[in-house]
Amino acid sequence: DVVESIGDEHSLERNLTADTASAITLSLPTFRKSADLRKSEDSFGVATPKLCQDQESHLDVGGLGFMGQYSPLAKINLKDSILFDEIVIAQLAQQEKLAQTGLKEISDYFSEHNWLSEIHGFCKNWNEYSLLEWKGAPAFDYVKKLLELKSWAERTKTVESSFVTSNGLFAVDCSAIQQILAPKVTSIFKEMIRFVAEDSKHRAEQFVQEGLAVIDMMKFRPTDIEIFSTFVRQVKKYKDKTSDLQTAVNYIKELFQVVKTCHRQLTMEEERSEERVQSLWETMLFHLQSASDYCSTQTPVILKNLDEKFNALMTEARSICETITTGEYLNPEENPTKLLMKAKPYREAFYQLQLVIDKCVRHRNTIQGSGYDTEEVKILQQKIITRLELWKYREATSYTMADWMQAIFRKFDLQKSIEKVNEWLKAANKLQKQLGEGDKVLADWLYGLQEFKQDIPVLKKLKSESLKARHWKAIFTGLGEIYEPMWQFTVGNLTANNLIKHSRLISAICAGAAAEFALEQSLKKLKISWEEREFKLAKHVPPPRGSKAEKG
Repeated sequence: DVVESIGDEHSLERNLTADTASAITLSLPTFRKSADLRKSEDSFGVATPKLCQDQESHLDVGGLGFMGQYSPLAKINLKDSILFDEIVIAQLAQQEKLAQTGLKEISDYFSEHNWLSEIHGFCKNWNEYSLLEWKGAPAFDYVKKLLELKSWAERTKTVESSFVTSNGLFAVDCSAIQQILAPKVTSIFKEMIRFVAEDSKHRAEQFVQEGLAVIDMMKFRPTDIEIFSTFVRQVKKYKDKTSDLQTAVNYIKELFQVVKTCHRQLTMEEERSEERVQSLWETMLFHLQSASDYCSTQTPVILKNLDEKFNALMTEARSICETITTGEYLNPEENPTKLLMKAKPYREAFYQLQLVIDKCVRHRNTIQGSGYDTEEVKILQQKIITRLELWKYREATSYTMADWMQAIFRKFDLQKSIEKVNEWLKAANKLQKQLGEGDKVLADWLYGLQEFKQDIPVLKKLKSESLKARHWKAIFTGLGEIYEPMWQFTVGNLTANNLIKHSRLISAICAGAAAEFALEQSLKKLKISWEEREFKLAKHVPPPRGSKAEKG
C-alpha cells in the first residue's frame, strides 16, 4: 500500500542506512575481453588444435603435445583480485553514492506528503456505523468535517501517480492514492452530505407532524373538569418545552444551511420544508399563548366545580363508612356471613369513590399545583377494612369451631387447633388496637376464643394414650354422663360438660391411668425380656460331705 509506505518512510530510511550493502544489488563489472579466442569460440581450430580425432573406420589412439596459453586463478585469488581492484572499489563507491542520493530524495518526498497519513487513517477507520456517531452533532462540526473532506479530496487528486528519483535509480508507485484513496474520500463526503440532508428532512417532517397536532389541541376550549385538566397539563408541558422546541427549529435550519454551505443549493422540496418549519413554529407560539390565556381565565370556574364535586364525593364516602361500621355491624348476635354479603356492594361502591376522589386530587394538582387533603379518606377506608376484617374472622372462627365440635375426639388434631386459636388471638389483639376498648363484637369473639382456650389443658390430658375404656367410664360418670364402650364421642360432647369445673377429677383419673400405663409397659418389657432369654441346663454336682456348702 503506497500510503502506508509514505507513512513509514523513516523506518525505510533507517534500514537502508544501516545495511546499504545488503539492501542494494550491484551489477557485475564489465571486463575487457582478451584478443585470444577460447576453445569454444575458435570454430576454425587455429588457436587450439583438436584434442580428439574424428572417428574413422578403425579407432586409433594418439596425442599431440601443445603449450597452454592460460593460467586460471584459484577462487580465493580471484576474490582478492576483485575486491581490492581499484576500478571495482571506485565503481562500488559510485553506486553507493547514487543509492544514498536516491534514498534522500525518497525521504524528502515522504516528508512532503506526510499529510496523507491522517487521510489514510480516517478512511481506514470509516465503516457502516460511523455516520450514526454523527447523528445530532452540532452543525458547526458538520461544516468543519465536510470542508476538511472537500480539501482532502482536492489535495489527493494533485498527487502524481509515481515518483522517480533524479538519478533514475528508484521509483515509487503512488497510483493507489489516485485510484483508491481519493475516490474513498469523495465517497465519504457524499455519504455525509446525504446523511445531513436526510436528517434535516426527517427532523423537519417530525416537527411539522408534532406541531400540527399541538396546534389542533391548543385550538380546543374544554369545559369538562377532566378534559380541562388534561388540556392544562399539555399547555404547561409545551410551555416548558418552548426553549427545547426553539433549539430544534434552529438545528433544522442549521442542517439545511450545512447542505448549502458545503455542497449544493437546496431543492424545492427542501426549501419548502425549511419555510414550513419556521411558519409552523410561529403559528404554534401564537396558539400556545392563546391557550395559556384561556387556562388563566377558565381556572377559577373549573376549580369551583371541582370543589363541589369533591365535597359531594366525601359526603357519600362518609355515608358508606357509617353504614357498614355502625348499627347491625356492631351487634355480635348478627350472622357474619349475612353481614359480609350485605357489605360487599358498599365496599365496591367505596372503592369506586376512592378512584374518583383520586382523580379529583390529580386534577386539582394539575390545575392549581396543589391537591386536596385525603387524610379523611384514608381514615374512612381503614375503619371499613378493620370492621369487615373482624367479621371475616368471626365467620371463619364460627365455621371452624363448629367443625371442631363435631369432630370425633379420638381423631381430633388438638395441636393444629391450638396453633389456629393462637393465630386468632394475635389478630384479635391487633384489631383491638385499631378499634379500641368497648367494641362488643370484638369482645364477644375474644370471649369465645378464650372459652375454648381454657379447655385446651384438659383436652391435652384427655388425649393421653393411657386412657382405657374403664377410665373413660369413670370420667363420664364424674361428668354425669352415661358411657358406652362403643361410643364415638365428639369434642363437643366433652366441652359441653364444663371441663374446667371437673378438671381435678379428670387430672386424677388421667394420672392414675398414666401410672397404670407405665406399669403395664414395664411388665411388657419384662415379659419380652424373659421370653427372649435362653437358659442352659447343667448337670448337678453335689458338694462333698462336710463342706461348707453341704452344711449351709
